[in-house]
Amino acid sequence: MPIRGRLARDAWGADNVLPRDPRNGLEDTTMKQWCYWDGQIIAGPEGKYHMFASRWDQSRGHSGWGGSLAVHAVSDNLIGPYIDKGLTWPDSQGGKGHNVTALVLPDRRYAVVVSETRPGDVFVSKSLDGPSVAPVTNRRAACQAAPH
Repeated sequence: MPIRGRLARDAWGADNVLPRDPRNGLEDTTMKQWCYWDGQIIAGPEGKYHMFASRWDQSRGHSGWGGSLAVHAVSDNLIGPYIDKGLTWPDSQGGKGHNVTALVLPDRRYAVVVSETRPGDVFVSKSLDGPSVAPVTNRRAACQAAPH
């Protein structure tokens, strides 16, 4: 991976991955607000890259992942840095979500799936910027949840 900033030993990670460049991907470079996890990237039609990931309060340490929230982040470059744009679905369980997976549906809508902190909910949207339709309980209905 190319180096975009500086190599740092005070970045999040085990000794065997340090030093590393915290400007690659999505990261709180201050190490004071958020821990980020996972992250699926979709190239948007406008030429930007959209990452769907989870975050939790840094003060809770790595074991705080059970309070994860699903977020949307954007970058002009595939490897980042990504800018956290906020919660993906703030009106559904306060944005709760972990192990976030994003995909493009055959009809060019977007789906985001979460698990671990909620029961594998599927959110669908016509735009990478949302809004995401509330989770559907019938997984087969996910392909029909948002208007075409």
